[in-house]
Amino acid sequence: MSRSINKEVLNRAIEARAQGYIKTGHIAGCSVRVYQSGDTVCAREFGYSDPNSGEPVRPDSVFRLASMTKPVVAAAVLICMQRGLLSPLDRLSDYFPGFAELRVGSMGASGKEHSAGHAERETDGEAGGREILRRPAREVTLLDLLSHTAGFGTDENAAELDRRTQVLRGTRQTLGSTVRFYEDELVLSFDPGSRRSYSPIAAFDALAAVVELVSGMSINSFVRDNILVPLGMNDTSFVLSPSLRSRLVCMHNLVNGIPEAHRMDSIFSDFPATYHSGGAGLVSTADDYLRFALMLLDGTKQDTPVLTHSSVELMRTPVSVAGEGQELPEEMFGFGVRVIIRDGILPRGAFGWSGAYGTHFWVDPDNDLVAVLMKNSLYDGGAGCGTAVAFEQDIMSALCR
Repeated sequence: MSRSINKEVLNRAIEARAQGYIKTGHIAGCSVRVYQSGDTVCAREFGYSDPNSGEPVRPDSVFRLASMTKPVVAAAVLICMQRGLLSPLDRLSDYFPGFAELRVGSMGASGKEHSAGHAERETDGEAGGREILRRPAREVTLLDLLSHTAGFGTDENAAELDRRTQVLRGTRQTLGSTVRFYEDELVLSFDPGSRRSYSPIAAFDALAAVVELVSGMSINSFVRDNILVPLGMNDTSFVLSPSLRSRLVCMHNLVNGIPEAHRMDSIFSDFPATYHSGGAGLVSTADDYLRFALMLLDGTKQDTPVLTHSSVELMRTPVSVAGEGQELPEEMFGFGVRVIIRDGILPRGAFGWSGAYGTHFWVDPDNDLVAVLMKNSLYDGGAGCGTAVAFEQDIMSALCR
């Protein structure tokens, strides 16, 4: 049964939490949106967009989404599925044949340079170990990529893949050049579908490239025309226009207990502006991302202008891995989102995701609730970070018993 939020309790808790974090230097500033049953019950800004100049966070402040890009790209894949352009069970190699030659193994994170990972090989690793590359039990599917069960750019191989992009200059100039680099260099961490492990960048880059191929549009144009424009998300983009750049918040950090902030012109890490990463390439505002999250909430009940009800149901359905027993984990992945499996802070069936710089959102269909937290910090970000957990606790504690 749906429980209503006590607005006074909620806003008091959110303000106390945010002001406490700002006072201790844990954050520079943030935007908060909480919606329930047709009403925005909390829309607040706290702290500074630029602590150095004293510029406050405003409702139109722009934040780097980092991995909260992934649910948007997952929605793009689902739109292509609705139009019959692809199936989640398609192999990645159906679109990019080079991926048919992927192997399972280690990319050699010892720092030794190896040739591309497609040929059968055994090489000596450090301390007399053996690096073995073998054929996977089956090929990677789009479903594997969407649910982080592909072993595609995960675990130690993800770090090595990133290191090689630093060595091999020019690999991340565009989404296309990046995916070609993956075809040449990527090694699977495990057999697709055998377990789940988060892919920070590569899996959703590959999915974005598939969307580009089947639609004949860039991922930026496809997302803009089919998701952002229909939802009125005018401040969300893979491209920093002058208007968006002028409102982009500073990057916060906490070093040896001392807060600092600096202008960071890139959308994610050191990625060039021409590289529209499907894993981390969007910027947005709190109000814009709330519109996207509300579309997902509506989609749990009915068709929306962007996704059908069946597509949203597919998105929020947890994907199992081979040999998974009766005792399921607390959360699993659907299509680009985590799905709560057992009641904890959030109730079973809630779904959403986070970003490396501290952005966080979830949709709670049982309580007809959506929550969005926007901050940008190099300290305390990603899934399960302290601010995200506290945000969940404060909101769920404000629900009337």
